[in-house]
Amino acid sequence: MDPLTQGLTGIIVPQSIADKKTIRYATIAGLTGGMLPDIDVFIHSFSDPLFNLLIHRHFTHSLIFIPIGGAIAAVIAWLLIRRQLDFKKIYLYATLGYATGGLLDACTSYGTYLYWPFSDHRVAWDNIAIIDPAYSLILFVFIIIAYRKKARRLAGIGLILGLCYLMAGFAARDTATRLLADTAERRGHNIERIRVMPTIGNLILWRGVYETNGMFHVDAVRLGIFSAHHVYTGETVQKYQPPGCSGNPFKTVYCRDIRRFSHFADGYVYKYSEKPLIIGDLRYAMLPHQVKPLWGLLLKPQGCPEIRYFTGMSPQTLKAFWRMLAGQYP
Repeated sequence: MDPLTQGLTGIIVPQSIADKKTIRYATIAGLTGGMLPDIDVFIHSFSDPLFNLLIHRHFTHSLIFIPIGGAIAAVIAWLLIRRQLDFKKIYLYATLGYATGGLLDACTSYGTYLYWPFSDHRVAWDNIAIIDPAYSLILFVFIIIAYRKKARRLAGIGLILGLCYLMAGFAARDTATRLLADTAERRGHNIERIRVMPTIGNLILWRGVYETNGMFHVDAVRLGIFSAHHVYTGETVQKYQPPGCSGNPFKTVYCRDIRRFSHFADGYVYKYSEKPLIIGDLRYAMLPHQVKPLWGLLLKPQGCPEIRYFTGMSPQTLKAFWRMLAGQYP
């Protein structure tokens, strides 16, 4: 998730077990631990743009790296509060904060190497958006109150409410999946894969993608709170199958780069543009029922590929998003 929310989640866990004398120092150690996993953004390759995508949420977010990451975070926190707290407690609080990093990111749809080095599966539970102000606000309010009152009980309440929000995301995801599956069945489609992902900042409007017969169908699902659920019919695109790469995806650099990008996008790739050839990541788009991606891989016959971004938000697009979120036709 965004760095602010990572830090807040890292704070509230150690706060909830700290005593009155150490809760403020637990805040500093937890903040350090919660934000440290994203230090992988500084691991960079100028010659391989795909490496920069794949290294984010990699080994620094894995479960096995937690004790090491916690130790690094503890050293940083120790430099700030070494005269106030012994290193054992600093390590405990920093490690608890660090442990939240990979787990929280796994709740989003981006993909996290949670089980590295034992598996290269990118874990994505799809129960919260990468940015969700409601979740962040819950944590922020209770962190501030707990810090001022020196009361871990208040931090514990905030932690429980935050976990309830994440659980609500799982429930909403399952409901959206069922609605999309019912829609596919009415169309006479045999679903091979299906996935729904929350749109930015909410658990109401979801982007849904399912695969059947080599085609991807994209729809938006709005969950009704005080009204009926609604599925916005979207667009359909063909799954990208690179010519000449079947059977051995590693036989050329060209095929290897396509395979790496497809792995990053969980296989949800399609041809966004022919000239130049751009392979889009179908998981993300400006509007949840459209196929224009937020980013794609520009392939070249010779030389390294490039990552192209299509993140411009027009007033018309923003207006259409809010209309869909409100349950109106865009």
